[in-house]
Formats: sequence, structure tokens, C-alpha cells
Amino acid sequence: MMIREMEPQNWQKAVGIPRGGVELGKALDAYSTGVSTDPVLVADDVYTTGMSQKEYKEEHYPNQATLHWVVFSREPTVGRVKSLFTMPNRAKHKSTIPAIYQ
Repeated sequence: MMIREMEPQNWQKAVGIPRGGVELGKALDAYSTGVSTDPVLVADDVYTTGMSQKEYKEEHYPNQATLHWVVFSREPTVGRVKSLFTMPNRAKHKSTIPAIYQ
């Protein structure tokens, strides 16, 4: 799995943010250590503003170290959220984006 290859830190368990991140969390949990001192990996499918990641951590893991991953981000991520794929900046690359996608 690409996230396991790109994340240098181990995690005790992986969880997915409902709904889109649930299956990703299950898949990543196969790489979990089960060691309570490792952080929890919080996964989601798409990053738009980062609020889902922030709210999920605050609600479920407020006093615990966490890692945050998404598969795809519409904008560059903020804070500790890492993304496998990020859309290009539309304003900067508008001339190279086909009109159908603008």
C-alpha cells in the first residue's frame, strides 16, 4: 500500500473517517503495530478543507498522537495531513487544464 511506503512512522491502529475513509482505514489497519505508544492513523478519501480530519481527531482522539492521510486533496493540505495526490493549483495552471474540467 502506497501510504505504508510513504509514512516512515509506525501506527498502533488505522481508522477511517465515515463514510469515504472507512475502507481505506480497514486496509491500512493491516499494517498496524498494536503498540499503544504508536500514534493512531486517521484516513480519509478526499481532503477539501481539512475540517473532517480536525473534527474526527478532536472527537475520537483528543489526547492521543495521530497521523493523518488522505488519498486525494483538492487543495494543498494544511497542518499534519498528508496526501497521496493533490490537484494542481487551478489559478496557476488554468491554461493547461482542459475547459471541460474548469
